[in-house]
Amino acid sequence: MLAKKDSAVCGGILENVFARNVQMDNITGSSAPYVMYIVGFPGLVIDGIKFFNCVFKGVEGTEVVASSGSIEFRNVFIEPKNKTASLARVPSPSDQPEMRL
Repeated sequence: MLAKKDSAVCGGILENVFARNVQMDNITGSSAPYVMYIVGFPGLVIDGIKFFNCVFKGVEGTEVVASSGSIEFRNVFIEPKNKTASLARVPSPSDQPEMRL
């Protein structure tokens, strides 16, 4: 985890802070509130974040991303904790009601 906490948002001074080219490889998670929480603000550079070969299961919520640059995903699987039925799902024959004539 990369975190920088300061009172710059509340009027303090935060200068020359950069987060660039952060690469995460081969991460596996079985339960998490979210995969990404990336929040910057004017004057704070967050860019070049890369996820490679990662599996995140049991993700509870949506990602939080604000004031960031590029984020790249390669071979990443994210599975929500509570799966909902897809509207594009093709029903199997066993899902069909039995027809009687």
